[in-house]
Amino acid sequence: MLDKRPFDAKAVYLTDRDAEMAKWRTISLVTAMREILEGGQGPRSSPAETLEIFSSVAQELTRRGLDAVALIRYGMWHLVLSNLISHLTASRLAPHWGVEPVANIEDFDHEAWARILKLPSEIPAIEPRGTSESAKEFVELLTPIFPAMISWIRVASLKDMTFLVPPPGINPLAQEDLSQFLALHNPYRWMVDYFSTTFY
Repeated sequence: MLDKRPFDAKAVYLTDRDAEMAKWRTISLVTAMREILEGGQGPRSSPAETLEIFSSVAQELTRRGLDAVALIRYGMWHLVLSNLISHLTASRLAPHWGVEPVANIEDFDHEAWARILKLPSEIPAIEPRGTSESAKEFVELLTPIFPAMISWIRVASLKDMTFLVPPPGINPLAQEDLSQFLALHNPYRWMVDYFSTTFY
């Protein structure tokens, strides 16, 4: 009889994480890496603890024959990009809305990123038209600099992608390089989803 229970990657991870990492299933390793990139370690984990877990997971995946750096750079770059955009948006707009910044944002170097990405010093979306419309306008402002963000992801270290460490500068990305980078996304994203997505 076929097992009709859903495949729950998170449940597998929660079962494995109390064991030594060498005994974790690959599902748990990829799920842990994805959770960290999504900011899911929680406020109790210090940056040093998060980096230690992340590095250990990457080393264990590589030991098993999976290129952990490529898996993140090509299969999870959208998570890094999303994290960066959300931090930029919260840093730039939250103070004008009178709301508290999101968790784990206090170490984010907003000014350095704004300078590197050449964001305007004046915010065009401050008028009282509602937070959703202001956020939409700010994301539209960020859209033209997506290639610069991807150019950084192409060469950034695991630590820099995890903690959104701003680089000294970003080299312009040629269209051919951008196309090659995006072409690698599908196969690596398939691997990420295969190991870390819950199926019902």
